[in-house]
Amino acid sequence: MKTALTITNLSHQYANAAGTRAVLDHVDLSVQPGQMIGVFGDSGAGKTTLLLNCGTMLKPTEGDVEIQGLPVYDVTAGERAQIRAHKIGYLFQTLQLIPYLTLQENLRLPSGSSVGAADTWLDRVGLGDWAQHKPDALSHGQRQRGALARALVHQPELVIADEPTGNLDRKNGELVFRVLRDFADSGGAVLVASHDDSIEAYADRCFDLQDGSLTEKSRQP
Repeated sequence: MKTALTITNLSHQYANAAGTRAVLDHVDLSVQPGQMIGVFGDSGAGKTTLLLNCGTMLKPTEGDVEIQGLPVYDVTAGERAQIRAHKIGYLFQTLQLIPYLTLQENLRLPSGSSVGAADTWLDRVGLGDWAQHKPDALSHGQRQRGALARALVHQPELVIADEPTGNLDRKNGELVFRVLRDFADSGGAVLVASHDDSIEAYADRCFDLQDGSLTEKSRQP
């Protein structure tokens, strides 16, 4: 079975008037099918940059990103779009639900998923009764769970989640982590950036991102 995600010597720099600022410095990481990986780090540490690099949406300054063994920045933009559409489910920190579509339509549009698949995933995140509602009729927690269902509905090989429990209460946060854990247990790979320490109860491995480097956190006994 191929590794779902492999990053090697990954570096990323941002340029500004004062020069360049490195947020990732020769980072290595692999995520296997069946694994859930958590990444911690202060705001501005580079977690979102790391996820965008891994999700084929931001080319790193240096290094390689492979999805199932395919170097994704060595292919065309159109081929990367196909990888995103079929192999990756992305849960954005800003959610990015389309406001004039119902929840069900939001799930179906990017992936072409069936009505049945959309409704099944909405049921799994506790939103079965809200399928025909538009996002602004929902609470923030409901929108967060709807965005999670959208990331999973097409059964991708890799799910990338940026602060998926941000601004959620404990009950909703635990539901999100349980759904991601169940997805990993079914053979998917999950990479999560979070400030929420409770992810440690669900993740196989956790890392700290600090000064551009990833350091694995020791497991609590």
